[in-house]
Amino acid sequence: MGYRQKRKEKLVFDRMCFWMEAFNPMRWMLAVLILLGLGHSEVQARRTDGPRFPIERIRIEGARHVSPRIIVSEARLQEGRDYTERELRYAIERINRLPFILETEFSLEKGSLKGTFHLIIKVKEASLLFFSLETLFIGFDRTAPDIPDPNPRDAEFFGIPVEANTFNDLSLGLRWFIGPSGLLFAAVQPKLTWSGDAVERTAYSVGYSHYNLFGKNAFLNLTFSALEERFPLNPPNIEDTLQLAEIETPFRMVLNLSFPLRGNHWFKTVGTYSESKLKMDTAGIEALSGFNQIEGINKDWDLFWEYNSTNDNFLPTSGTFAQSGASYTDDRFDFSITRFGFNLTELFGKYKKYRAYDARHAYSYGTQVSLVRRQLQVVDIESNPPGTIEETTNTISGSIELGYSYDLWGRKKTTRFGDLRFEFNGLIGYLRDDNIFELQGQKEFTFNTNLTFRNRWGVAKLGFIFSDFQ
Repeated sequence: MGYRQKRKEKLVFDRMCFWMEAFNPMRWMLAVLILLGLGHSEVQARRTDGPRFPIERIRIEGARHVSPRIIVSEARLQEGRDYTERELRYAIERINRLPFILETEFSLEKGSLKGTFHLIIKVKEASLLFFSLETLFIGFDRTAPDIPDPNPRDAEFFGIPVEANTFNDLSLGLRWFIGPSGLLFAAVQPKLTWSGDAVERTAYSVGYSHYNLFGKNAFLNLTFSALEERFPLNPPNIEDTLQLAEIETPFRMVLNLSFPLRGNHWFKTVGTYSESKLKMDTAGIEALSGFNQIEGINKDWDLFWEYNSTNDNFLPTSGTFAQSGASYTDDRFDFSITRFGFNLTELFGKYKKYRAYDARHAYSYGTQVSLVRRQLQVVDIESNPPGTIEETTNTISGSIELGYSYDLWGRKKTTRFGDLRFEFNGLIGYLRDDNIFELQGQKEFTFNTNLTFRNRWGVAKLGFIFSDFQ
């Protein structure tokens, strides 16, 4: 009888252990990460650690302008510790994601003590002078009943009437490395006409980045910029009008703080503050009377977690990128007769996986979801007492994305001349608005192709985007 009682107690205990283990929250969190592809690498790393390499010394080669301290802090490696090959590869990929590093390689040499190694990290820097040139041909489906008929600039794409437009963007910049961990940079977007909308745009920016903040491998970036835009205004249902509008953003500040967590995980926050003015020549247009000058203030704040194991910051071909967090936007606009307030709160999640099929072919897939709550407030200043209109809109959206890239030159020419790559991305999305006036759903189909060239001097991109909203 005593034996049976003990056996029964043991069975009860085993069942309790089973259910406690089954509903262990850490196990379920790990399972979710594995499904997302994030925890898989961590679990696999623990199962297949392989040999560990005690690093006696770290030596940086090829760094002419970049401080070796920035590279070591970004790698998160320390002399006197041992690492697996996977951990070393992750460290090299973190270095390779720096915007001023084009390529990174590492090798091991025997150290002075038996069983130890010297880690040699060889980097290829970008130029201190840099440029960015982008030209995009944009097409929108014009078959929707609420969109006017195509104008003479429009064409057909696979039998679908589209409105063609062109976007041109040119930036010229210069960077200076200051001390062991600082970077100062400046850039200008010279006056450039965007054919199609005939927009003239001039922008200036200056900023400072600090690596290894507080000696904890944290990152800080502070950027100040100013912008001027001039474009023609064709109000709807008003014939024979071509008015000139001008937007000035004399002050815009962006603060970016990033704190490293374990492995490739980061905690990040981004804050933005800007002031802008819109001026329009509305003489003779009664429909726009009172809107000839608008002053606005914008405040944005993002707080999110990020996982990044991609092998490149601009043209990744392997690794995983994921984000999850919250965003808050507060906009205030003062018209001549109206005050406009706009608040937006968003919860978002993003996931994208890059895989290399072989040395020249790579593909990607990903998804993103967003929950947005918008609050709109309009105050009529001229009425007595001032009238107020308020509206709250809830939006849920999601999308699935597939991509493909092809290295057009191969390893030898890429090393000699730069990276030349063809890219294709397709996106299927759905958005649903729920407000006091209507319940509305919208589908989005977008694809874009790019021909991208990058060398030590900068980046040039030629692309085409087509979007269809239903």
